[in-house]
Amino acid sequence: MRQRQLTRCAVYPGSFDPPTLGHCDIVERASVLYDELVIAVALNGAKRPFFSSQERMELWKNTVSYLATDPSCCIRVCMVEGLIAHYCQENAIPYIVKGVRNSEDMVNEMNQAFVNRQISDVDTVFLPCRTEYSHISSTIVKDIVRHGGDVSWAVPRPVNRMLQQKRHGNNEQ
Repeated sequence: MRQRQLTRCAVYPGSFDPPTLGHCDIVERASVLYDELVIAVALNGAKRPFFSSQERMELWKNTVSYLATDPSCCIRVCMVEGLIAHYCQENAIPYIVKGVRNSEDMVNEMNQAFVNRQISDVDTVFLPCRTEYSHISSTIVKDIVRHGGDVSWAVPRPVNRMLQQKRHGNNEQ
């Protein structure tokens, strides 16, 4: 049985390419539940990201400054390579927070939660997204940007600025 934690800490993992208002909503709500929330920008070799891992970390750092609704909560951003369950185990983080938009997300995330539980003693906490964000995904945002559309309704301001720079070729990788 797990010993009682003095500080409640959780990790919120994802590729966040780019972070959306839906992701921000989960961070805001999780920051009230935990003393420390780690936004883990995951490196996934199977994906070709729109933003580099460093850019995604900067986007989060620029975004979280206005997200922490509870001053007693600490939000930090880090990069994680490898399995999130191993990261949690190595850093004594007992919880993974996952946002779910629909039943398909829930099935996928439940399967991942079962695997994470097999690998380490980590529990997954699911937060359903707010209805107004249920149709937003990073994939949709990137597609709209690639076709010259406006995504200011779907992403936080720092992300929108960086997307505009990318669109206009001012920040090519």
